[in-house]
Amino acid sequence: MDGSANSVAANCCSQLWYYMKIETAFVRDDEPAYGLREEPRMMPGPNGSQSRRWVQTVFVLRGDAIAAHTTDYGPAEHFRKVIPLMMPSFGDDTVAQLREHADRNRHDTYWHQRGKAQQRESTLIRDHIEQLEMAKMYLRRNPRTAKELHR
Repeated sequence: MDGSANSVAANCCSQLWYYMKIETAFVRDDEPAYGLREEPRMMPGPNGSQSRRWVQTVFVLRGDAIAAHTTDYGPAEHFRKVIPLMMPSFGDDTVAQLREHADRNRHDTYWHQRGKAQQRESTLIRDHIEQLEMAKMYLRRNPRTAKELHR
């Protein structure tokens, strides 16, 4: 193999963790957690169809590998006001501690409400439209300059 083939092989191996994961059927609350992720995700249903579900995945260290335990909380539509959550831990926190944070996040609509308030108060689109109108008006009033700009 030449140098480029070696680098491609090394790159594939370094990203193998992303494509391959070990699923575990259970985790203990006092077990050190490697992290937690809670988000909407496409999940297979019992009849083979796919649907968007709100899913929590807890990562724990089992031997020398990271194992994932997934909990399905139901249709993602029921969690529209919840912000997805990703918490790395690297063994510093227990499964119970991370799940407690995720539970609080799942019932907290603060960030959703704050985002809606910022959208209501925002003048970004209105300001942009005014800027475009001013540019058009300038071009109408200064046709010679407009010709110079379009060269």
